[in-house]
Amino acid sequence: MRKYRGKTKDGKWVEGYYMKRLQGETVENGEIVKCYADQILPEDSYFAAEVIPASVGQSIDVRDKNKKEVYFDDIVLWNGKKWVVVWNKTMLGVYLQPLDNYIAHKNDPKKGRLIENLMYKRAVYLEVIGNTTDDPELLEG
Repeated sequence: MRKYRGKTKDGKWVEGYYMKRLQGETVENGEIVKCYADQILPEDSYFAAEVIPASVGQSIDVRDKNKKEVYFDDIVLWNGKKWVVVWNKTMLGVYLQPLDNYIAHKNDPKKGRLIENLMYKRAVYLEVIGNTTDDPELLEG
């Protein structure tokens, strides 16, 4: 099972197994709505850490040239360009999305590169330089 990472509300990154935990129920417009919290359960702990949902990313089981694990929403340097690692819902694959059109074309397979075919054998040329949670300024160019 691939691991996940997420950022806690106090700013710490945790890695482990992802789960949604039922926090309770509320009534909205006469219907019961269940409230969940996104959590990461570290491999070396019995206690799950609540994380910011937008920060959760799954490992793609690839390490960069510095032996750093690569996750969805990482910003990477490859072939002289900056890219974002994304899951493409249309093609059901891990893609590198060019940073210069990441926001406008996040899920467009014609604007990215399929990692399964391109990167797994060449991951030694890939370098993680940030992520979309901690480094939003990199998304600006």
